[in-house]
Amino acid sequence: MPIQPPEECRRLFWIRKSKRWMARGSEGFSEVISRRELRAAASLYLRFFHLPNPVVIDVGAGNGAFWNVAPLPQKLFLVDYNPPAPAPDRRSLIADAALLPFRSGTVDGVIALGLIEYLPDLESSLREWHRVSKDSGALLASYSHLGIANRVRSILDKSVRLHRDRAIELALLHTHWKILHESRIDAGLQRLFIAQAI
Repeated sequence: MPIQPPEECRRLFWIRKSKRWMARGSEGFSEVISRRELRAAASLYLRFFHLPNPVVIDVGAGNGAFWNVAPLPQKLFLVDYNPPAPAPDRRSLIADAALLPFRSGTVDGVIALGLIEYLPDLESSLREWHRVSKDSGALLASYSHLGIANRVRSILDKSVRLHRDRAIELALLHTHWKILHESRIDAGLQRLFIAQAI
């Protein structure tokens, strides 16, 4: 069997993962991140994403469950490796989190809920999100607490390396994102935060 290049391995991993999540039904993503956690993320979104007519991308959006509890922005793009059919008011794109099909400096906000600890190359993805963000663009993200992440890892392929809290914070700094400390919320199984492009 030939060895797959890293980007192909990453693509195949995420296609399998997203198909498993979507197989759980229309509530697939919100079964993993509870409604309480989604509501907490929506409250952060309302506090920090208050621009008129924002352009927002939701990376790893799956079926877009977050947008059932958060107000829809003027322009919303759901980005995933294997997105379901979009709702009429949403646009879905198939793309890698580290290779987004957007011009530099065109996005007001990036949403990445329950995704960043799983990214094979966290810094590449964060750099890409910074590239597409406008000056002072915002990132709303969440990741599993370490204990939960370790349990998830035991269920997933053991070769999948999950990023820990400190590694995520350092990667954000290295890629020019500043966590707004007043935005940190622990909600259920997830730690939520807003970071600003600097």
